[in-house]
Amino acid sequence: MKIEGVVFDMDGVIVDTEPLHIISWTELFARRRLEAPADYFNRFVGVCDVHSVPIINADLGLALPVEETIDERLRVFAELVRERGLAPNA
Repeated sequence: MKIEGVVFDMDGVIVDTEPLHIISWTELFARRRLEAPADYFNRFVGVCDVHSVPIINADLGLALPVEETIDERLRVFAELVRERGLAPNA
């Protein structure tokens, strides 16, 4: 079989995942009884969690452990995907 093309999905190209990423951050904060300003997590659209967590820590005066926080947020994101599903972009 000859491969004629490859599609790289840079998260949000094929499926609009950004709303669920934002909701997953909000849910993670709720579960930890933490607060962030309204619409705060919108600023992290397209930003890798490895970079987001230190920014969140600096902005909000927190000390969230990077790897643990990323793992937990991705678990929350996966729960949301299972519950709500994803539709392809038009």
